[in-house]
Amino acid sequence: IAAEERPGGGVLELLMPDLRTDTARALREFIYTDTLSVTLDPGSSLPLDLLAAAERYELPRLAYLARCALPATALPPGTRHLDRLPVSTFAADFGGALGDSTWADVKFIAGGRAIYAHKHVLTAASEYFRLMFRTGLTGSSESDDEEDGGVIEVVVPDSHVGMLRLLIFIYTGHAEGGDEGAVLEDLIAAD
Repeated sequence: IAAEERPGGGVLELLMPDLRTDTARALREFIYTDTLSVTLDPGSSLPLDLLAAAERYELPRLAYLARCALPATALPPGTRHLDRLPVSTFAADFGGALGDSTWADVKFIAGGRAIYAHKHVLTAASEYFRLMFRTGLTGSSESDDEEDGGVIEVVVPDSHVGMLRLLIFIYTGHAEGGDEGAVLEDLIAAD
């Protein structure tokens, strides 16, 4: 996907003609939430189709959920059985995206150092960022740097560590312990 060119920076369209609509929707939901709200009825083809998609796209937790919905006799030959639900990597996966400039569209400058982030993650987590990006008001330090592929650059008054801790929380939902100074910075940034 990273190698695909997006003309004019537009939306990248992925064609998956081998997936039925209900399978694609369930797959998308799982990728974004690490859960499924749809009931996997063993009498329908959805669990089997979802199992095939989960194995193709290497999503072991989704494969486990699909396998659990199927009787052993319905599993394809050679299907690996897992005794328990694999540990979620959801927070680590999102946390790993923070700082990666490949798909980033925002670059925060904090303490003179850059931190790459993603508008969609920020706006999903925070009304402040939602309004900031919706209105285009990212501060007087905003610039579209051509060398950075049009990434919005935002200079923030926070320390690099303080801003990084805030972004790690937004991406993972976890805050690491810290000394009194770090916790105070967290409270100021959160406000």
